[in-house]
Amino acid sequence: MIKSINPIKNLKNQHQKNNFLFLFVFLWIWIAFVSSFDTYLVVKFRHTMYEFEQNPIARWIMNASDWDVSLFVGIKMFLTILALGYLILIYSEHFSLCLKVISAIASVQTLLFLYLTLK
Repeated sequence: MIKSINPIKNLKNQHQKNNFLFLFVFLWIWIAFVSSFDTYLVVKFRHTMYEFEQNPIARWIMNASDWDVSLFVGIKMFLTILALGYLILIYSEHFSLCLKVISAIASVQTLLFLYLTLK
C-alpha cells in the first residue's frame, strides 16, 4: 500500500518541532543557570553553610567532610551535568517524554530559585 504524503501535516510537525526545540533549549539553559546560581551561593557562603543549609542530603554530605563544601559542589556539578546530558539524550529519542521531564525539572528549579532569591 502506498502512503500518502501530506505536505501540510509535515510542515505542521516541523513547526511543532522547531517550537519544541526553542522551549527545550530555554528550559535546559534555565536548569543550568539555577544550578550554577545555587552552587555560587554555596561557595560564597561556605563558612556559614552549617547554619543555613536546609537540604538534609546536602547537610549530610557537607557534615561528612567536616563542612568543607568541595565534595558537595563536586557531586552537585557531576549530577547536574549528568541530568543535562540525559535530557539531550531523551530529546533526540523521545520528544513527548522529554517535554514532561524537562518541564518537571525546570519547575522544581524555578521553585528553588524563588526560595533562594526571596528568602
